Amino acid sequence: MTKKQLKNLALQSYTKDLLDQKKVESVARLLTRFQLKQYIRELRNSESQKTINIVLPHLPAKTDQQMLSRLFAGKRIIYHVDKTLLLGIKIIDNDQVYDLNLKDTLDNLFTFVSSGYD
Repeated sequence: MTKKQLKNLALQSYTKDLLDQKKVESVARLLTRFQLKQYIRELRNSESQKTINIVLPHLPAKTDQQMLSRLFAGKRIIYHVDKTLLLGIKIIDNDQVYDLNLKDTLDNLFTFVSSGYD
């Protein structure tokens, strides 16, 4: 089975944009060990493309959640709480990471000012 065929199998393992466990189990029984590893890799890739991870210092309000869901339409949003973030947000979209927080801004400002006064 080719890599392209395994990718198509991974894409067909979804029902209404959710991974269907019964389909995955039936496909997994028919694959060899090597093919199964590739199939799982393709499932992970497709899951990461359909999911947005958002890290905040606290859970967002309903209005903020609605705004973020409109911004990332068609993707599942998972919220994580990280108390070490100061007034910021970290958005992980597949392999791109957007990190916007007060701590990084202050660190960058301190580095810029201290480099000018050496």
